[in-house]
Amino acid sequence: MKHLVLIPHLPSAQQGHELRLAIEGWRQHFKSDFVIALMGEGLPRIEGVVNVESPRVPAVEGEYRAHLDYVSCARKARERFPDTEGFLVAGDDVFAVNDFTFEDVLVPKIQDDWLPTVGAKNHPNLWRRNLAKTGLICQRGGLEMLNYTTHLPHYYEWEKLFAIYDRYDCDHNSYVIENLYYNTYPSDEKPQLLSLNDRWKFEVSFTPLDRQGLYNAFAFKKWVTCTENGWSPEMEKELAYHYGIKL
Repeated sequence: MKHLVLIPHLPSAQQGHELRLAIEGWRQHFKSDFVIALMGEGLPRIEGVVNVESPRVPAVEGEYRAHLDYVSCARKARERFPDTEGFLVAGDDVFAVNDFTFEDVLVPKIQDDWLPTVGAKNHPNLWRRNLAKTGLICQRGGLEMLNYTTHLPHYYEWEKLFAIYDRYDCDHNSYVIENLYYNTYPSDEKPQLLSLNDRWKFEVSFTPLDRQGLYNAFAFKKWVTCTENGWSPEMEKELAYHYGIKL
């Protein structure tokens, strides 16, 4: 059976050609049979890509809207692909730059070994508030407190994921789901703490572009990721050149 790859996408927030580049990374470097499905509202039509249209959920005061959108999208994707056991998911600003396997995705990776709990109610940034709120939930539940927000592809089993959605009412309360999921269902394998010298990720988080860092990433990293502040026309050009495509 083919792997299902879900990519949440909000066209109004896209920077440059990042979606096309992200898809190209999967096509060139994921060493498995798979189908890509975009999730969201007003999606572009791309040959060979399935669209799962999911209207944005209404904004809820104090809740991070994107997390609520993801839950809605996932439920619709499950209806569209009922015969799958689970799915891989990655952002539209995550770019595979060397070959990787399903087993590479399954390797547990963490950003930090302790989730924050301070600021769960009052942090001005809703994502940070969600991160801390999720940490409190893990702490109160006696779960591990590892931070899996690596901005890399993750794999979820539908039944386990929906059990968490229902347990924490994630349709109405936003949480950082990767932390709830992987701290609830930890791998038998020890998580790897990301570092500059690992083989997994190089993050472009500022401009001007760190060209030498990017070239080094092309040589041995599996993925390049990008923050909103890190995107630039120069980075887009280098990724397109790396994939051998014209934009």
